[in-house]
Amino acid sequence: MKKTTFNTNTIVKIGVLSAIIFVSTYLIKIPLPTGYAHLGDGFILSLTSVFGFPTIIASAFGSALCDIISGYAYYAVPTFIIKGTMASMVTFLKFQRLQKALLVKFLFAELFMIIAYFIVDWILYGQALAIGSILGNVSQGLMGVVSALILVKAFEKTNIGKLFS
Repeated sequence: MKKTTFNTNTIVKIGVLSAIIFVSTYLIKIPLPTGYAHLGDGFILSLTSVFGFPTIIASAFGSALCDIISGYAYYAVPTFIIKGTMASMVTFLKFQRLQKALLVKFLFAELFMIIAYFIVDWILYGQALAIGSILGNVSQGLMGVVSALILVKAFEKTNIGKLFS
């Protein structure tokens, strides 16, 4: 793995990726009792598979900023940690013997998201609402995986990875 340095190119990449993640999370929202479902996870997963490390930082900041702007500021810190960890999982998990490694990484990242938000919801609202939030988070996770797989194919065809080369 190549070492990432924080030069101007990397900082610009983080800013642009943060903006993409923010917009994809903010624009299309499906309200849920404890938050909302969105396309942000699909962009987090797919952009991380293309750009790697800078997307970890961008995922954390872009998603947390969206929570703040959307009126869910109390979720900003958990979201920062959860979305950054999801991007880290896609970046650093290695499955050398699986042909469908990207799908497995995406599923693990979304499973982590479901469990982490369950814990956050339990702390904030109690057990009943936390259990009630599982279905919404599963829906969010599935939407994230499916949209990420579609986006990765689109990114491969457009060579978006060379955007910041």
